Amino acid sequence: MRNHKRITTLLPVAAAFACLLAASHFGDALGPSRASAYQPGDSPFNATAQRRDMLEQLKQMNERLTRIESKLDRGINVKVTEMPPVTVQSKD
Repeated sequence: MRNHKRITTLLPVAAAFACLLAASHFGDALGPSRASAYQPGDSPFNATAQRRDMLEQLKQMNERLTRIESKLDRGINVKVTEMPPVTVQSKD
């Protein structure tokens, strides 16, 4: 009796799941094909724009690196305000 209840519960769930899978599969086939639906301006993957953005970012990184190098070439002035106590151990 217990198996009968389980089957009557799971069978409609499995049937609904199978219908959803079939609808999603055939729904794609009934809609416009990917080739005809493609519009050049609609794609989020625009290689030219991505390359342009990457080049702009590289230019910005190069400018920042140049500024850092110029600061390092001028030298760095370091003033130590605190230092932990130093203990030297003898080798004896």
